[in-house]
Amino acid sequence: MASGLVLAPEPEYAAEHDRILAQPAWLLDGLGRLDSIAPRIERAIHVILVDMPLWQHFWLAAERQIAWARRELQEPPAGLAEMPPTRALFETIWTLDRDWLPEICERLAQAERTSTDVRRIGSPEDLETFEI
Repeated sequence: MASGLVLAPEPEYAAEHDRILAQPAWLLDGLGRLDSIAPRIERAIHVILVDMPLWQHFWLAAERQIAWARRELQEPPAGLAEMPPTRALFETIWTLDRDWLPEICERLAQAERTSTDVRRIGSPEDLETFEI
């Protein structure tokens, strides 16, 4: 694991996650733990999913790794002090796309049928022009 990123123990994560979701309004960025996604979707009014093709995620991650290695990265993700190992980063992207995304998309489809506003960002261009 890259320096600066320490996962919270599961009980602490779950307690804080539940506390946040109990608020009348909240905004969460990122996926978190897999078991925390369903309760989030169930309570969400709006969801924004970055749902680009797998190759695009790899491309953007590679660009970020190159910028990081050149010391040109302005805002490291999650406040990391050191660049994450590229292999581990790509394995994570692959696993999320293969194992997590199908379930997330199914849950979002169900949520849309019950009036949750789901917006999908399908390309870097969509990301650049996205407005709430």
